[in-house]
Amino acid sequence: MSGSSFQTLLVDASPRRRRSLGELLAARRGRVVYRARATSALSMLERVGADLVLVSAALRGYSDVLARAAQSGLEIPLFFRPRVGSGLEDEVPYLGHTRFGSLKFARQLLQACGTWWELQSSEAPVHERYRKLFNRIGDGLLELGPDDSIRWANAAIRRFVREDRLEGMRLEELVEERDVACLRAVREQQRGGVIAPFLVQLRRGPIVEIDPTPRFGPQGVYLGTSALVRLDSSRTEAELGASRSLVTLYSLASSLSQAFGVCDVVHSVLRAARNLGDYAAVGIRWLGEPPRTELCEGAMLSERLEEAVAGFCDRLAPTQNIRVIKDPEKDPDPAAGILQLEGYTGLACVPLSAGNLRIGFLWVLATRGESMSREKNSLLISVGAQAGMALENARWVESRLEEEATRRQFYRDALQAVTRGKLILCEYEELEAHWEGCGELLDSLPLVDKADVPQARQRVETCMQAQGFLPETVFNMVTCVSEAATNVVKYGPPGRLEVRVDEAAVRLRLDDVGPGIEFANLPRAVLMPGFSTAPSLGLGYSILLELCDRVHLATGEKGTSLVLEAARQAPDPLDAFIGLSGGIPAF
Repeated sequence: MSGSSFQTLLVDASPRRRRSLGELLAARRGRVVYRARATSALSMLERVGADLVLVSAALRGYSDVLARAAQSGLEIPLFFRPRVGSGLEDEVPYLGHTRFGSLKFARQLLQACGTWWELQSSEAPVHERYRKLFNRIGDGLLELGPDDSIRWANAAIRRFVREDRLEGMRLEELVEERDVACLRAVREQQRGGVIAPFLVQLRRGPIVEIDPTPRFGPQGVYLGTSALVRLDSSRTEAELGASRSLVTLYSLASSLSQAFGVCDVVHSVLRAARNLGDYAAVGIRWLGEPPRTELCEGAMLSERLEEAVAGFCDRLAPTQNIRVIKDPEKDPDPAAGILQLEGYTGLACVPLSAGNLRIGFLWVLATRGESMSREKNSLLISVGAQAGMALENARWVESRLEEEATRRQFYRDALQAVTRGKLILCEYEELEAHWEGCGELLDSLPLVDKADVPQARQRVETCMQAQGFLPETVFNMVTCVSEAATNVVKYGPPGRLEVRVDEAAVRLRLDDVGPGIEFANLPRAVLMPGFSTAPSLGLGYSILLELCDRVHLATGEKGTSLVLEAARQAPDPLDAFIGLSGGIPAF
């Protein structure tokens, strides 16, 4: 960061103090932004941010601004008193926050304008209390923030990495590019509870072992990591490769446990496989009619190479757990010649199986000989074993979801046809979208117990009469809301009634939090008078369908939601004539 880009947010209700201190600060470094109220300061922190925040101790709501500053990454609390003779003789102090990366510039600025102190909690960090002792330790020590930025490093780690100033740098900046992905994977594993030492190659130093200890707040919020960095000159490249592979396998297991769907599993498997051996390309060949190859990671394959890889996979015997071409010049397999022509040095294929069921193959192409080593092939077999079961599970889940979606669509179409379009079975999201376009919200009422049912009837009647609906329509909708609200408070409380009206219709929405209606019971629940699906809103659908013009229904584990609709109808002139004449004359 340059001094000219440094931005200070000054928050003070006094125009005189804002002007005097602002001029003092701006004359020394960067840009000063003024705010007079806490609310506007909060808005600016959310939209733009700042490198240093100074808030007058006399400002109402100053604690809210300081809390937001801390949440925005300005971790270091400060106390500042402007110097005497700066036009601030009333000596109102300022509280502030800055970030670790900006501390150097903030310190220089505040020292030039007055006196300042860095505030510390009653329990200072361990490295602050034992700084001299830690600097004498031969192993490196690092304190990392939640974004892996370095907050503190002892003297030993500075010698390892040959960097004078580490504070503010990210740990990823200190390691070889190949280990950046390893650090990110380890960070995710730590947050999931997997904590183990691992090896990395420093960019300007040796191979080191990092032994992390993550820190979490009272609510489980990740606060950062304390890391012991061990230097051992006997560490070899082979050990480094094994450590990288172990991290990749841990990462694969974690990602597979969280994957949802075949595409997520395929992406996780191919990414892990490629990281294991630094392969040029990896892919999956599915068994089926017809078999197909899916390439998601690495170089694109020519048509002849794709056919060669497919044939190579298909020749894998049922009893084999891996098939490998290590030397294309000497291997008699038909695919070897194509590999040589395309510039590849190796090809390996492992089966993807779930029990006795083989579902496909995982294959890898290499341009380096070491990628086809025995150790790499063993790891590839491990990946294939995990991948086969995960893929089959994902395929099974997707097939069940497709069946459920088909079944729901069948019920939806059938019920809409049988009720002649009166009943619309929909998902919660569809009902919400429909409800938002149903006109102005006139009333809302919680439905908790039986005493709320008469009030619901009265509210609906009052709203509809005020909007000029016909008495018959009012009576019908009051009857419907009475039936539906009774079931809400009886089977699924607490619930809610809302009323919306536009030029076309009145719509009443009722929600409960019961377990919903089983799809197997839907036809009987909505078509058979008196059928009960307690404990949820399930009685009286025959009444609702008879008296309403349309009923939207969403039901599931979250409960049941109904939107009852009655169109606005103009008075019939014949009804008015009959009323004036005293009735229809008898003949």
